[in-house]
Amino acid sequence: MSCLLDKWRTNESHTDTAFNQDLYDAFNAHDRVNVSDRGMVKLWSYRPDFLINNSHQVLELLKRFSSRGGMPVNTLKQSWPGVMTAITEGKILVFRTEGSVGKEGVAKCAFYDDLGCREKLGPNHGALDEEFREMWHLLETPPVHSLPQELQEAGLTSSSSTNIRPVSTQKKSKKRAKGGKVKITNTHLKDLGIDLSKDYVPKK
Repeated sequence: MSCLLDKWRTNESHTDTAFNQDLYDAFNAHDRVNVSDRGMVKLWSYRPDFLINNSHQVLELLKRFSSRGGMPVNTLKQSWPGVMTAITEGKILVFRTEGSVGKEGVAKCAFYDDLGCREKLGPNHGALDEEFREMWHLLETPPVHSLPQELQEAGLTSSSSTNIRPVSTQKKSKKRAKGGKVKITNTHLKDLGIDLSKDYVPKK
């Protein structure tokens, strides 16, 4: 598709370029191109994966594909650039990347909220129950310096201490190379005038 568009732009930038019938036919027959004739005018437009133009159609599309899980947000954007409008309305569950402080992560996948989770959470979209908040604040955590003792009394260990391997203080002894003279067993060669203790050069 991109190759065809590049060639088409080349023809548009040079008005004196000869008409390319093969390129014209290939462009009209491409599965990503919509062609519509309006009298003397022929219009071409990009054909997306899904025909969606508003938030309601996005919800219906996600509902139709809910059995397969979520849909990539990039795919939805290619079908309708304004899909983020539907996402920000709070009627769609969105999987995002980890964001920085005070900033949301990038939306990666959208899910149809078939259980009505967003509506049940209320206008704050994720506000914790007040009873849970009170119970949480009533919990007292020990000071940092007494945490190891508290864990030991409870029969627990910190995750950092379990991964530490004891360092061995013993030095590895180096293996000494075996030395000594090589015992020559082929003594019968001496009778032939061959001395193996020296470099043997065969007689020509």
